Parts: sequence; C-alpha cells; structure tokens
Amino acid sequence: TQDSSQRPASPSTFAFFHPYCSGGGGGERVLWKMVQLLQGKNKRCVIYTIDPPDVDESQLRADAERRFDVKVPAPVHLVSLSEHKGLLKPQPFLSLIMESVGTMRLAYHALAKFDDIDVFLDTTGCAFTFWVVRLWWLPVVGMASGRSSNDGSNYDNNDGNYNGSKENATDAHGSSVSPWIVPYVHYPTISMDMMAWEANAHPDRAKWKTAMKLHYYRLFAAMYGWVGRSADLVMVNSTWTYNHINSLWNDDGNDTLVQEEAEAEDFSSTSTSNVHHHGDSSSPSGASPSLHMLRSGRIKIVYPPCRVPKPNPQLVSSTREPSIVSIGQFRPEKDHKLQVLALHHLLKTVSKEQHNKDDERIPERIQQVKLILIGSCRNDGDRGRVEELKELVNDCSLQDHVEFRINPPYDDLKKCIESSSIGVHTMRQEHFGIGIVEMMAAGLLVVAHNSGGPKTDIVHPGKTGFLATTVEEYGDAFLKALAMSPDNEKKMRHDAQESAQRFSDEIFDESMANAMRVLIEKEDDDDDEE
Repeated sequence: TQDSSQRPASPSTFAFFHPYCSGGGGGERVLWKMVQLLQGKNKRCVIYTIDPPDVDESQLRADAERRFDVKVPAPVHLVSLSEHKGLLKPQPFLSLIMESVGTMRLAYHALAKFDDIDVFLDTTGCAFTFWVVRLWWLPVVGMASGRSSNDGSNYDNNDGNYNGSKENATDAHGSSVSPWIVPYVHYPTISMDMMAWEANAHPDRAKWKTAMKLHYYRLFAAMYGWVGRSADLVMVNSTWTYNHINSLWNDDGNDTLVQEEAEAEDFSSTSTSNVHHHGDSSSPSGASPSLHMLRSGRIKIVYPPCRVPKPNPQLVSSTREPSIVSIGQFRPEKDHKLQVLALHHLLKTVSKEQHNKDDERIPERIQQVKLILIGSCRNDGDRGRVEELKELVNDCSLQDHVEFRINPPYDDLKKCIESSSIGVHTMRQEHFGIGIVEMMAAGLLVVAHNSGGPKTDIVHPGKTGFLATTVEEYGDAFLKALAMSPDNEKKMRHDAQESAQRFSDEIFDESMANAMRVLIEKEDDDDDEE
C-alpha cells in the first residue's frame, strides 16, 4: 500500500478507458454522466477510444444528448486507438486471460499516446489495465514520459473551458507519481456464481474437464483479485456487484459484505442516504486526497443513472390492458423462453371455476392476457432465437396471446408501456436492471428474477413488485398482479414510482460526487461553516 504522496495531490485531468464510447448502451450513459459531473467541477476529461482519429468530438457529445439526455457542454479530448482495435476481438481459447491481455496491450498504446493524466478511470470492466498503469509509472520501468506529446497537440484547444493548473501533473509525472486508479464496475469479469454454474452446468461432461475448467477459473479469479486490489477507489453499480467485487478485491478487511435485502430499506426515500458508501472517505477541507482514507473504505455502491421521470399520478390511476410487456434484446441470457412458458402455465392451470370467487373479472382478464415481446436483434443468432420462440408459441398454442415487436418506433414502445399492466424481466443474476427501474417509473407492476440487482436493490416484494425464479413462480406472480384489487394495484404502482426515484440522474450526480469528493474538491476550498 502506497501513501498519498505517491498520487497526484490535486487531480485535474481525468482519463476514461472506454473504447466504445460512441455506443448507445447503459455503460455509455454512465460515462457521459461522469464526464458531465467532472466538467462541472472544472476538470479536464480525456477518453481513450477505438473511434477513428477524424471522429467529430462535438458530434459524440451531441449524440450523448440525443440518446441519453446528457448535455456535455465542454469539449473532451479523444485519444484514438483505432489502429489497435483488433486487440479487443473475442478470443476462442483461454478467452478470459487472452482478452484481458488484449486490454492491457490497448492500455499500453493508450498511455504511449497520452499519459498526461492524474486519474485513470476504467468504465468498461477492463481491470487488467490497472497493471499497465501502475507499471507505466514505476521508476525501475521508466515508461512514463512526463508529458505525452504524441497525441496531445490539440488538447488545450478547448475554448478556455479548463483552467486547472498543469504544474501539479508535471511535477507528479516527473517524480513517477502514479495516477489514481478509479474503476466503475458494472459487473465482475468472474464471480463465485460463474464458477458454481460451471461446476453444475455440464453433468455429462468428463469430470476431469470440469475440474480443469474450475482450476482455470480459480487462477483467473486470483489474478483478477490481484489487479483489483491496486485500485484506489472502486465504484460498483449494485449490492450484488459489490458483494462479488468485495470478495475478490478487498484487501484490508474494512469493507464488510453487504447482506441487506431491498425490503430492509425505506423504499420511499430518495435521498443519497440510500446510496451505500462503505467506509468514510471524507477529506478535511484544504487537505490533499488521502490514499489511506480512500482505501479504508474504497469500494462504494453508486447506482447507475436511470431516466426516471417524476411520479405521474395519471400513470397510477389509468385503467390498463391485461398485457405483459418484456423489453430487451433477444440474447440467450434474457431467457424469453421462460416468459412464454410462464404465460402457458398461467393459462393452463388457472380456470374460471377456481378463481372467480373473489373477483369476477379475473377469468376474463386472464383469457385476454397478452405477452408482448419487444426487442432488437443484433445478429443472425438473435434472429434465430426469435424463430425458436415463435415455434414454442405455436407448440403451446399461444398464437393469440403472444406478440413480437422487433425494433418498434419509440412512440409505439412508450404507448405499449403506458397501456400494459405488467412488466416482466427473466434474466438470471442481472447485475443491476435499469430496464426494471424504468418499467417501475412507468407504472408497470414488475415481475423480476429473484437474483442479482433486482433482488438486492430494486424490487421490494409485495410493495413495489414481485420476484420469481421458476416457470410456476412467474405464472403465479402474473396471476397475483392481474388479481389485485384496484386500490392495491394503484398503491403498488405509486410505491414503485416513488421507489424508482432512488435511481434518478439527480441522485446519481449527488452520490457520484460524494464518492469521489476527495478527488474533485479543490485544495483551496474552505469549509462552508460559519
């Protein structure tokens, strides 16, 4: 463990390792929200990307505003690594190790082009790049150039938006001061769940092959833990991710495993007290960041920013169709098959004679129920899965109860969400679940998988939605949702909308600033106390 003198005392340049920064996923939204926050603190922002050198930086910022509703007012410095993008190709053999080596090589080329940085932020799960950063500034290795000039000629051409001093960074690099390493982890590269699944997923495979695979996973997990422990501050997106990262990256015993379930929290609260910051990383005003302060509680939960509108009473009180909507790419891990089979279970096992005693409308609503599968297809594999699902629908005689809507216009998607009763999510061990939050905010009664982020952070069973695992449990949850009295239904929709506010952009900004405050506060800030 190094002391704080071996890190830049007043960080001003924050570099993001995010090769696919022009993408349109949730990870990119987190990236641009962090850039927005740091620019608001008068920090310089750099992004290492595989976009070509002639990419229009202003267009990337315009795309961020159009796609994510995130306005980034000042230019960012893009360091193009397009000539090395082949290093990120999937590897057929020893993929975990070989692909990690690829990210390390890409990080080497990134720093060779531009190493005028004070903080290295990995926002894509490439933890092995930490090794490269640490080695780059080792005096015995001597790779740090002090000031990279290969790709920084236009760095200061940003209309005077950045006024931070460069002297601190120059002194830091000149004396081999290593940057702060700060990852935002969306999900662990490897976990105990992954190893447990491997141990049981192939019962017909030779035992020695399974044993070899598990040894390989354990070796990789040890390496992953080693590189992870070199990070100074770690932010994770959920309790589920925290538990796994903590088990692999915690080296000081001060971060304790988070056991609480979602129902243990006050789901109606929207303050930052709902964001877990394990350990106190506060810094006395006017003091430089303390490495000890960071490491004593360096793993923190910062929920990702979700586009959550303010609670809308109209969405709560409106009469909805007995429809179940599913939103997500047709990837295998989304398990759309489970959704179709759960609907079949509902229609097959629920009869009018069994369930019309308490509410005469239940049988009619069940007979009218529809499962609407909304999503996109990335490739031939996804399109093939859609065809397999259609065959399953035919085999279950559900043609009148299942609709497929591939890449619908946004207006159609919005209308479907606002008119449907239930939102379903069946992915096992989802690390967070932004889609679930958005469905709750839209007033849907959600039925999510009883694992991962939905279980630990998002859904409060019986209060803001339902959790299920098996076909039967999902089918029963559908029935419960359809059979709720109007008053109970409105209350759950209202509570779900209120609960979703915990994951708004505003809460993200506050909790991210709180987590990084020892890095983004100015040294000359005075206490606000009178």
